[in-house]
Amino acid sequence: MCPIRSMGYGAMKKHFAFFLVSILTACSGAANVDTETVTSRPSQVAPVTVSTEEETTAAIRPQQFDEVAESLRGTEIEFWYVWNRSGADPFQEIIGEFNRSNDYDITVTALDQKDFGDFFGEMNTAIESGELPEVVLGYNYQYLAWDAAGDAVVDLTPYTYDATFGLSEETIADFYPVFWEHDLIGEQRLGFPAQPSGQVIFYNQTWAQELGFYTLPSTPEQFRQQACAAAEANGDGTGGWFINTSGASVAGWVYAFDAELETPEGGYDFNTPETFAAFEFLHDLKATGCAWEPKTRYPNGEFAARKGLFYTSSILSIPFIRDAFQIEGNNDVWIPIPFPGLGGPSITIYGPSYVIIQSSPEAQLAGWLLIKFLLEPENQVALVQVGGSFPLSRSAVILLEEAAWESPQWFVAAEMLDHARSEPRYQSWSTVRAALQDAASMIFKGNFDVATIFELLEQLQSTAEELHAEGGGN
Repeated sequence: MCPIRSMGYGAMKKHFAFFLVSILTACSGAANVDTETVTSRPSQVAPVTVSTEEETTAAIRPQQFDEVAESLRGTEIEFWYVWNRSGADPFQEIIGEFNRSNDYDITVTALDQKDFGDFFGEMNTAIESGELPEVVLGYNYQYLAWDAAGDAVVDLTPYTYDATFGLSEETIADFYPVFWEHDLIGEQRLGFPAQPSGQVIFYNQTWAQELGFYTLPSTPEQFRQQACAAAEANGDGTGGWFINTSGASVAGWVYAFDAELETPEGGYDFNTPETFAAFEFLHDLKATGCAWEPKTRYPNGEFAARKGLFYTSSILSIPFIRDAFQIEGNNDVWIPIPFPGLGGPSITIYGPSYVIIQSSPEAQLAGWLLIKFLLEPENQVALVQVGGSFPLSRSAVILLEEAAWESPQWFVAAEMLDHARSEPRYQSWSTVRAALQDAASMIFKGNFDVATIFELLEQLQSTAEELHAEGGGN
């Protein structure tokens, strides 16, 4: 296998940054430019509907792995993963139970790689040496890069629908659609979600009601009205929306304006009237004093202190926000809400997936049996209770309700999964996302002229196309 070549946004960023600076210079004429009570509960999501190709595969239900299973006993494999959450690592206990209970005496050695950034480099080294783990965790853009280095990733479609070892129709229908589709790349299934998170907007409902708003904002205009009212109430430059230009946050706003990040043919689609409208809306929030940027990356304390009515962040922030309210002595009710959209509400989903790396037939089947075990609702629950991620299935949510898990804001967020959309599933997304973040950050500069948004989006589109091509168009 060939080593993974790092994509070149680092070099291209110099060109993109020069363009952004030139916009600001032209705008300013200056030479020096600084380079949770819960209201209504959403309806339950519809069962998963598989595509025509999947229906055909499911109907056939071949028995492809019975012969492999005859030599499966005693197989040993490695599982590389990353546990970077605050709670105790649940994977070791789950893997231990698999080792004790599986019917084939399969032994899995689970190795925590600690950090996804370092893990990517470790996988690159492993690909070069040929000494690879059999099962790994990886984001879409990571495992697509590994696969591009030499067909490293196994298509799980045959395993998923195998008559003996596959998933039952009931299990498939139990998945939330956004998670079932998350790792479908073209006609292949290259993984299953492991620890999905989601970008939502946290909302101080008690404060909003004191300001005279008794319904959740469901449109951008209603969002603006409430943000501006909170800013006016504080009167010190705080109080509205905390500016957040992360890729997931910007994607959430773009989706809210009924725009797409991808074209049906493949590739990115930033230069559209809908994306312009999203950028213009966000720029105007700042320009009218209804949004401000805290100095801290995670302004949990500021949110608890009523320095912002709206706080865009991951669902993984829930326990930290709860702690901040306790420290502040604030009994306000705060909840997660979706991005209020012209085409309906939305939240942005992202996170690592379980992936099998090419090896022997026995090791691959052992890896699949491990993933199948990890997908069981009880094991999803173990991961959720410690790490706070989303579950993949409705059965897992029911188990959490039956267990009386005390996280009301999390349950509200889980009920938004029928509004969830994934980030783009391209190898190039890791670098294109950085370009999107850079572009979004520019619209909040004090001397940015809103009239140049189209020019900004044109350059963003050009940069994305170059990066996508460098990534092999995937």
